[in-house]
Order: sequence, then C-alpha cells, then structure tokens
Amino acid sequence: MIPRRRTAIAGEVGPTHVRFALIDMDELRLDHFVNFRCGDFTSIEQALASYLRSLPAHPDVLSLAVAGTVDNDRASVLGSGWHFTRRHLESAMSMRHVTLIRDISAMALALPLLEPHEIEQVGGEAPFIDRPKIVMSFGHFLEAATIIPVDDGWMALAGAAGEMSLGGVDADEIELLKHAGADGPMSAGNLLSSEALQKLYLHLLSRKGRVADGDPHDSLATGLAKQDAVAVEASQIFSAWIGRRIGDLALLTGAEGGAYLVSDEGRYGLDVLSPHALRQGFEAGRTGSGLARLPLFLARSTTAVLRGAALAIQFDEDHGGGQPAA
Repeated sequence: MIPRRRTAIAGEVGPTHVRFALIDMDELRLDHFVNFRCGDFTSIEQALASYLRSLPAHPDVLSLAVAGTVDNDRASVLGSGWHFTRRHLESAMSMRHVTLIRDISAMALALPLLEPHEIEQVGGEAPFIDRPKIVMSFGHFLEAATIIPVDDGWMALAGAAGEMSLGGVDADEIELLKHAGADGPMSAGNLLSSEALQKLYLHLLSRKGRVADGDPHDSLATGLAKQDAVAVEASQIFSAWIGRRIGDLALLTGAEGGAYLVSDEGRYGLDVLSPHALRQGFEAGRTGSGLARLPLFLARSTTAVLRGAALAIQFDEDHGGGQPAA
C-alpha cells in the first residue's frame, strides 16, 4: 500500500493546455496552480520539469488526468501527440508513484466536491446524495463517465460515449445533422462538438441567404451577443441535441444523483447553450421515464479535474496501488 503523503502534484493534460497544482491530500486544497500552453513544450516531461523548478519542494507523488486514452498505464493525449507511461514518468521525473486517469473520470470523481457556486441547476428536483451521478463533456470531443458509490467513496466508470451514433427524429433534423457533421461519421462525438455547432450555424445562415459576420470560423458568439435570430436558433437546436444525449446516458445509468454537463477547451462552451432547450431535449417527451424528476446541472470549475486527479491518488492508496476505473 502506498503510504499517505501530505502533498502531491495533480495535473490536467488537455489538447491545448496543461495545468498543474500542488494538492494537500488531507483537505484537497490547491496551491501553486499554473496553466501552460502545450505548444510551449515538446513533451509532458518538459512541462513537468518547468513546473517542478517553480516549487519550493519536490513532491514524489503525481496524478495526471489525461484528455485522451489511458490503457495499461500508457496515456495518449488527443490533439497534442504526447504519449507517456506511468513507469517512464516515475523514472524520468524521480517520482515514487504516478497515477494516470482519464480527465472525464477525474471530473466524475470530483462531482461530490463541487460547491454551490460551481454548478447551475437546470430543472428537476434535488439529487439523491448517495446515488449514481453522470457527467458529460463536450467541446473538442464528447466524453461521459458515471460515478457509483462503493464502500465509503466513489468509483468512476467511463466508456466511449463519443463513438455512439446520433440520429435525427425527422427529415429536417437529419439534414441539419448531416451539415453539422460535414460528411464525417454520424457519431455523438462528431456531431456534438464546437466545430459541429459552428457548421450548423453557417448552414442555417445559408438557408436564409445570409453569410456570417466577421470570421466565419468564430461567428456564432458574435451572433449570440447580438441576439441574432439565426444564432439563437442554432444554439437552441444544438442544446436540444446535447440534452437528448445526456438524457439518454442518465436513463442508461440511473443517475438519480444528477446529470452534469461540462465543456472542455473547445471553441464554444456552456455559455452558448440555451438552458430551456437543453432541458427540453433532456426530457424529450419521455414521460414515465423519471427524467422529469432528475436534476441537470451545468458545472463550471477550473479545478474540479485536478481535485478528481487527487482523489485518484487516494484510490491508489486505499487499494494497494491499483488504478481507479478509467
């Protein structure tokens, strides 16, 4: 069993940014927080070395939450080309122990820690504290994970929600989905992304004989700021799609502890969503399913994934070095 240490390093490794913080393992309090651009480094080792030089002491326990895949202690970061293993990092960075976990699993583990100011409830009733919770992330790519209560803590279970197919309910919606996906796969990950939202907006403009104002690759935010009718329509359609998918996942997992929606580092985040359309999509006329009662939350936190990474270290400690479900 790994002996408990007061401090550790927690990291969040994304496609464009990597964040580190010192974690007090007793109180899960963060200190020495930094936010680096991945493009400024050639590897995770280089980014870690830069962070370590800024610290007053060198903790020898590290946990990294990775936007990508974690398989057999090997991690690959989507979008950055970084690859590394737990054993290599332990050797190269003089670490006694390294934990690797998917970022969506770390986010799921952190759900019970979210403070009231970090979440906004969109309909439903109060959640059951000790029941399963689900979190879905969109932006660059779509991910989802569930936490279930085990013993005196939680275990995270993540799959490949982005690879699931997404279909339309009528001919018009199928046509919109095709344009949002731009001939790519009809998967949730492709169709429920920032890129798909932008393509949906441009297509709706073209149907009305209009073109985007300013940069066509980043025009939706401008349209929403002006309350342009087409931008609002695009937001409502996309929000309903997002709501339907997380509603499906909540039904699958029995998420009586609540369904949580977060955004990653994609072009558009939670602020472009319509809460009303999101909730409508979430329930989607599925009377009798119990979805009308389930609470849906928008979660905004810059540190939740780091706190979840710290909890993954605790899982290692309590299970003799075993990995939490990723």
